[in-house]
Amino acid sequence: MSTALADPVTELGGLPFLDDSFEHARLLALVAALRHHEATSRGLTAVGAAPHDPTSWLIPGNALRLRPDRPPIAEVELTETRQQEVALVLDMLPAVVPSWGPLLRLPIRYLAHADDTAYSASLRTWPQHIFLSRRAFTARDQVISQVLHENCHQWLYLIQEAWDLQTRAEHDLTMPSGTTGRSLAEVLGGAHVAAALIRLYRTLSGQENRIDHLVTYSKGCLSTIDKHRDGLTPAGQAVAQRLEDL
Repeated sequence: MSTALADPVTELGGLPFLDDSFEHARLLALVAALRHHEATSRGLTAVGAAPHDPTSWLIPGNALRLRPDRPPIAEVELTETRQQEVALVLDMLPAVVPSWGPLLRLPIRYLAHADDTAYSASLRTWPQHIFLSRRAFTARDQVISQVLHENCHQWLYLIQEAWDLQTRAEHDLTMPSGTTGRSLAEVLGGAHVAAALIRLYRTLSGQENRIDHLVTYSKGCLSTIDKHRDGLTPAGQAVAQRLEDL
């Protein structure tokens, strides 16, 4: 982790998907440099074109090689039809919020999620990989929601490669949805996703019920964060404050 930087909100001009001033290229350059340094220290070389270029570590497959502790998950490709549905969403969202274009061009590998009890999933130990279940494709609105949801997580994971957000290691918190066993950083992630979805739905018509639900969810996340605020680093405090200021 870098200690010479200000907090991520100050250093990057806000948060991804929430602030048009967010400096995505600066974060990607920082993460690429950190990954390159880690790889060099471990004697690893990036696979593919320009293996000595730090940005090669922004390729999902190379990023994965830096996480040998990742849990085993079957890498099942999405069907061609579902890949096309994801591609349509990635084209559609910047038409709604233009500043999201560069964020949605982050190299991501979309895979099938075998667990149909969930719509989608992301893990920090599987950087730049998003898992979408069958349930995520039951309606176009659902695909849109899950793709944006998981891209929010991916960008917050990138921030966490450069800044620790929490000091507490426990996974004992409960999300407003009732999901248990979550860390403080994951609760921050829930509030971040809710804020991005609220921004999306406020640009569309007839989404008041969804917005009301998300506002309630966000308030629940922020309430939990406030109760455990002493478990946040200064960087985590800055992220929480930006979410509270929305």
